[in-house]
Amino acid sequence: LQPPAILEIRTKNMIFRTKHKLDFTPMACDAKGKIVLGYTEAELRVRGSGYQFIHAADMLHCAENHVR
Repeated sequence: LQPPAILEIRTKNMIFRTKHKLDFTPMACDAKGKIVLGYTEAELRVRGSGYQFIHAADMLHCAENHVR
């Protein structure tokens, strides 16, 4: 078998937008974010801080950008 052509490879777009308060509590999320995260906007708001959704491998990147 030959590998699929580049045009045949399907990619998943996991980019979505969220809106947060200054303490990083989620306030809103677009439709793609609801699918990726698996929560509605109401569920995100009651879950508390948005920091709990950051992957451990991304913590240093977030911390560096948080202090800017």
